Parts: sequence; C-alpha cells; structure tokens
Amino acid sequence: VKGPIHTSTETPAHLSIPFHHELGYLPYENSPSALCFFCVTPAAENGQTPVCPSWVLYRKLKETRPDFVAAVEKRKVRYVRKIADRANC
Repeated sequence: VKGPIHTSTETPAHLSIPFHHELGYLPYENSPSALCFFCVTPAAENGQTPVCPSWVLYRKLKETRPDFVAAVEKRKVRYVRKIADRANC
C-alpha cells in the first residue's frame, strides 16, 4: 500500500461485507471515472466485492418502491457515517 493506494477493509475473511459504496460521500459529478480492485490473496470461495453506486440504488428504489422513497424523503431520513482519521485515533 503506497501513495493513493489503500486497503479497502480490514474485515476478517469469515465475515461478509455488504454492498460497498466506494466514495459514496462524493457528489455524483466528482465520482472517479474508474474504480479498480486488486486482490493479493483470493478468497477460498465466493470471492466477490459487491459494488453498488448509491445513485443507481436510489433510482431503482424510486422505480420499484416509490411509496417507500417518498416516505423516506418526506421524513428527511439521512444516514451519516463519520469515519475516524486513523492518524488521530
């Protein structure tokens, strides 16, 4: 790991990682044009990294569950995750 290259997670191999919203905090227009993944040691089985752009999920939900999306928007539900800066931990 060097320069702008980082590990994505330190999650133990026996745990499942849900959809990975890489750089999901960035506005759509600032999203990278490419996202690359590299694996030093492949998983023994089911070695996949599910990636789900938030805007794609939103559009799909709006198409398939418009009442749910309207209710969430009406209540102004917002999930915020604050990621600690490792240097200051």
